[in-house]
Amino acid sequence: MDKIRFGIFGLWRGESFVHIINTFKDTAVLVSVCEQIEDRRNHVIKICEKAGVSGVKAFSDFDSFIDSGIDVVVLCNHFHMHAPYAIKALKKGIHVIS
Repeated sequence: MDKIRFGIFGLWRGESFVHIINTFKDTAVLVSVCEQIEDRRNHVIKICEKAGVSGVKAFSDFDSFIDSGIDVVVLCNHFHMHAPYAIKALKKGIHVIS
């Protein structure tokens, strides 16, 4: 079975999902993250590396992020701003967890 490829948008709230996805190593893999704040991106990449998950791509631009080969995006940005990002992802055939 192929692993489900996840991406997380918004790492202030989304860091907890990093830990959850990394526990399902047989069925899921974190492929990329997207966050405007560089320190948050770097922090999460280090968390992944410590968990034995390498190769996670980090983006600051949502459009580049959703073109990174993900199957599912977890929207962890401010809830009142989910709709436009969900629509962009859905139009590309990407599943959305909002």
